Amino acid sequence: MPGGNDGTGSEGLVPGANTRAIPQPPESFLVGNLFDVGSADNMLAALGHLAELYGPIYRLRIINSTLVVLSGQEYVDQVCNEDTFEKGLGKALQHIRDLAGDGLFTAFTEEPNWRIAHNILMPVFGAIGVRGMLGDMVDIGQQLVLKLERFGPECNVDVVNDFTRLTLDTIALAAFSYRFNSYYSDTMHPFVTSMVNVLLEAGRRTRRLPMQTALMFREKRQYEADIAYIHQLCDKIVSIRKSHPTDSNDLLNKMLTGRDKETGQGLSDENIRYQMVTFLIAGHETTSGLLSFAFYYLGKHPAIVRKAQAEVDSVTGGRQPITLADLPKFVYIDAILKETLRLNPTAPAFSRKKKGGGRFTFKDGYELQPQEPCQVLLPNLHRDPKVWTDPEVFKPERFLDGGLESLPPNSYKPFGSGERACIGRAFAIQEATLVTAMLLQRFDVELGDPSYELRIKSTLTIKPDGLLMRFRPRDGARPAAAPAMAPSPTTTTLLQAAETAVSATGAQPARSPPSAAATKRLTVLFGSNAGSCESFAQRLASDAKMRGYAADVQALDSLSIEALLPTDRPVAIITASYEGHPCDNARSFVSALEHAKPGAFAGVAFAVLGCGHRDWVRTYQRVPTLIDKMLAEAGARRLCPLATTDAAGDFFGGFEAWEDGLWKHLQAGYYVQAGDNQAASPDAVDVAASGLQVDVVAEHRLLDGGEYRAGVVVENRRLTADKLQYGGMEKRHLVIKLPDGVTYRAGDYLALMPLNPASQVSRVLRRFNLSPEASVVIRPPGRPHLPTDRPVGVLSLLSTYVELGEYCSRRTLQHLIATTPAAEPAMLAGLQALSLDPAYSDDVVARRVSLLDLLEVHARHPMPFGDFLGFLPPMRMRQYSISSSPLWKPDSVTLTFDVLDAPALSGGHRRKVGVASTYLAGAEAGDRLTCTVRSSARAFHLPADPQVPVIMVAAGSGIAPFRGFIQERAAMVAVGRQVGPALLYYGCRAREEFVYADDLKRWEALGAVSVRVAFSREQASPAGVPASCKHVDQLIVEQKGELIDLVRAGAHVYVCGSASRLGKSVSAAMVTMYKEYAACDDDQANRWLDSIKGERYATDVFN
Repeated sequence: MPGGNDGTGSEGLVPGANTRAIPQPPESFLVGNLFDVGSADNMLAALGHLAELYGPIYRLRIINSTLVVLSGQEYVDQVCNEDTFEKGLGKALQHIRDLAGDGLFTAFTEEPNWRIAHNILMPVFGAIGVRGMLGDMVDIGQQLVLKLERFGPECNVDVVNDFTRLTLDTIALAAFSYRFNSYYSDTMHPFVTSMVNVLLEAGRRTRRLPMQTALMFREKRQYEADIAYIHQLCDKIVSIRKSHPTDSNDLLNKMLTGRDKETGQGLSDENIRYQMVTFLIAGHETTSGLLSFAFYYLGKHPAIVRKAQAEVDSVTGGRQPITLADLPKFVYIDAILKETLRLNPTAPAFSRKKKGGGRFTFKDGYELQPQEPCQVLLPNLHRDPKVWTDPEVFKPERFLDGGLESLPPNSYKPFGSGERACIGRAFAIQEATLVTAMLLQRFDVELGDPSYELRIKSTLTIKPDGLLMRFRPRDGARPAAAPAMAPSPTTTTLLQAAETAVSATGAQPARSPPSAAATKRLTVLFGSNAGSCESFAQRLASDAKMRGYAADVQALDSLSIEALLPTDRPVAIITASYEGHPCDNARSFVSALEHAKPGAFAGVAFAVLGCGHRDWVRTYQRVPTLIDKMLAEAGARRLCPLATTDAAGDFFGGFEAWEDGLWKHLQAGYYVQAGDNQAASPDAVDVAASGLQVDVVAEHRLLDGGEYRAGVVVENRRLTADKLQYGGMEKRHLVIKLPDGVTYRAGDYLALMPLNPASQVSRVLRRFNLSPEASVVIRPPGRPHLPTDRPVGVLSLLSTYVELGEYCSRRTLQHLIATTPAAEPAMLAGLQALSLDPAYSDDVVARRVSLLDLLEVHARHPMPFGDFLGFLPPMRMRQYSISSSPLWKPDSVTLTFDVLDAPALSGGHRRKVGVASTYLAGAEAGDRLTCTVRSSARAFHLPADPQVPVIMVAAGSGIAPFRGFIQERAAMVAVGRQVGPALLYYGCRAREEFVYADDLKRWEALGAVSVRVAFSREQASPAGVPASCKHVDQLIVEQKGELIDLVRAGAHVYVCGSASRLGKSVSAAMVTMYKEYAACDDDQANRWLDSIKGERYATDVFN
């Protein structure tokens, strides 16, 4: 990892007069920056990380040569000037010449064969030539469609492998009239294996000394054997053609018979071999990656799928096959492919060198040395914040209506540059457009694992790693026609492959479909930033199963604009507001509603539950109310009135009350046959037993992490003293190495699944007289979050699957009342008294009295263990703001958190301990944590341009995300980059709670931040802070002049801390500040604050 220096990096290259030294990481002895670029398998990520740290231009010295890496449009534009620069061959491509010689991709421009081959072959890949290849593309595309139809909708298909089969077979058939028949074999063609081996080894050789490579005899033998096999295959194809000549106009005939009009020369047999290698590799490897990435993004954005399908349906009218005349009309599909190549250019870099080899000075004074190559890093170029708005967001619309033409020159370069740009661009785009349209015409697509986050595997190209997808035939889609040519008799038939070799071809059994007993359908939609609404949605779906409904759960933005809501089933919507705006995964849905025409939702039956926090008075329940109102105005029918639940009160009770009302209305409007899955009277469900049958058996442990994977604790230390004079909770700092392939941005969350405290689990064991060595088997019908029909250790079950500390819900309390024995009148009276308001709100909700608490108070209550489990909510994931930046360590995060340990509000001698904080506080180095990264709200990230000013306001452990923000900017400053002003307002009780004081002092000295601290309890104020400023909101008003100047300069404001205290007080301070500046009233100032919320004013607040 590069360390800090004076900002100029290496002093090895001295700039000339009036020039500047290009930034460079500090070098290691002998090898230079070799260790900074990572291994061959993660070099792209390492180069991108360095670009984020050092900026759009930096230099690397690898052993005895240098390289300048460019990722900013202003630099790339200059090196793409064909008068001054030309293609260079990077080290990896020079090694690939062992395989591809002076083929088009690996030839030096000055080599005669490059110009000869370019002139002969260019017409083949021109517009007319490529159009003539459509029939072959359709042929292979139909084989893929047929395979997907045979496998069926419940198979998880390895799309990377299947798109590799597709593109390899297509280029072979279209260019050489040769059939690999990849779909008729259980395994990938040996060509692919050999190709991957060669590409990987070529990349690895760039990081070795020549002597190292020479001594690696096994790798050398394999490398040479793979090259020999590929050459023999190409020679075989040529031999077949020479033995059986045709009058085909394909690429192979052009290579065999074509002559360069300038020189009259043709291609030698050796060069034909090299060109064939080039086209077989470049003609399939990058296109298969493009299709794989495109379908990943389609799986992540169902609304985009629907829009693309609508385009296909409009163009073709359902007609098959797709024709040449159709292709130019797939404007939106073309935009999807362009946007895919923006975010994940499958050939992620290209090299440039100055013609003539002399020095070159960029416009801002940075100087290239003679003969020094440049590497254009496309993933970073395509995210240049000066060019692209929301650069991390997948938004095909940016390429519609002249979007590409309006870009600054040379800001989008997925096919390279100049006369050495990809010759097969038209072929690749035609093939990708056709295949995307064919698949969307016939299938709905979805991720095999909805929680899958993109992981990338890299050779010289990039592809998704571990991507599985499902293809469900669309209603009314016609089956694919049989392939145009049958496979040879020696190959395995497609039907046999589908029936007997599912695992070998990359398809995996999917999760079981909903129970056949579910006779009705229910759609549950959520909008959620923090996860509460999603949790409620999953719980509603779980309860629906018990009532005979098959429920599907999805985010609001997963719906298409054209077919926004179904009319053949009830729709339940659970959503919140974020600063009065829709949650990140509900923005498109709300926008579509706002533009809906009257009657657009006629036939839709819906119910809305709004989740919020009453302290946000101005925006409380704004979005749920808006959705409910707009749906009704657009013709939809309410199943029940809008309901709300308040996180500051009986949050779960509000959900249960709405759910009970929903079931009553559904019973009236959507009849479920009596007796189905206990779908009796809705009133009876409130007090019915949970229905769980539990057998106690021998010990057997089980833990299923689901979408989460294991991170490893590296360090766990206390930030505050053992005893705090002014009170407050213990604060800790945790370092965690992330699971492989997991990435993050400063401001994101780490989501983790905790374990219940051992003390809580022991209480349950005592209450039900269970041995800690026992196991249980839960018999159907169970709960989706609990394991059924398999032994699970009772300790594991109670520790990992259920929440033991949640307050007892009204529904559960009613069940306790209904099952209290008649011989226990005092118990009955006590429980009944608790169920009434205000006792329930004051004595159960406010004091967090759990079901376990009540069962200990009423020890003679006969509730069985099965009912106890059934009434407990599932264990919830917890989200903690990450307090580090990936510029510190891209594979590790830090957490900063309070440890809750206080007298229990429910009384007695017990203590209230936080489930997750206690779990984390006890973690030791080497322990594994089940975790994943979750993105925070879109606005709660640093501006893409590091020169934009930022104002951060935090209290207590709310400093966590801002430590990451400041660490990121400090890392940039340390290597000489210019960053904008940053202010941190931090509030805590006293100096003893001022965490990270040393870090902040160091970063302040560096110029990365200016820190302003307020102590609410300690009498002595920090230096420079008036004694009257005990809280950060007071300090903000005191220093309003400086803040107003920054806000006027475009500053982004971030707030993290308590919703009820910090969130409200900072909003009020901002309003006061603006009133004095603008000489306006409260209403105008509030409107100003509302206008910047969600864009330049972002909060991350908690209870």
